[in-house]
This record gives sequence, C-alpha cells and structure tokens, in this order.
Amino acid sequence: MEEFSDFELARLILRRPSIFFGEARTLRDVLALLHGVAVGRYPLHGNGFLPGFGEFIRRRLKAPPINESITLLNEFGDKPMVEACQAVLGLLEEWKASDTHEQPHR
Repeated sequence: MEEFSDFELARLILRRPSIFFGEARTLRDVLALLHGVAVGRYPLHGNGFLPGFGEFIRRRLKAPPINESITLLNEFGDKPMVEACQAVLGLLEEWKASDTHEQPHR
C-alpha cells in the first residue's frame, strides 16, 4: 500500500472529506478526522503532523496563539462544509508553496 505524506493525506481529505468520513457534515467533523489521522501517525498528541502549518495559520489569519482548529473554525466554521474545506485546502497549499525550502514535509 502506498504511503502518503502528511501534506498529500491532508490534501486528499480536504478535497473529498465524504469519501474518508461519510458522516462528515461540517468543517468541525473534517478537522476532527484530520486530528485523528495526526494522532494515528504521531501518537500521543499528533504533534509532528504538518509541522509549521499551525504557525502559518496564526500568522496568515492574524490569530492569537490558540489551537489551529479553533482558529480555522472561527474563520470558516459558518461556511458550508465543502466551501470551508476548500478554504482550508487553499491555506494548506499556500503554506506548502511558501515553505517548500524551509523544512521537509513528511
């Protein structure tokens, strides 16, 4: 079985969340799935999944130093799931494009 990088896996989930979690109805559901994936790949807390993405979100959205899921929910949580996932995907791709040479992405 092919192993995806963290970036590729997050990108796949954000593009088609219903394929991975049929019960997903909101951005909160999708972020919970991504957190579960992070914990599965980096037990106990999921630290190490998409290193630097949380800081990028805080800088980009001018958010206080809180959990990136809360920041994303505050910013996009009122949008329909597909639209919210596309917004988060846009941030993920912007981060990847701006951070390519600074640190490797698993």
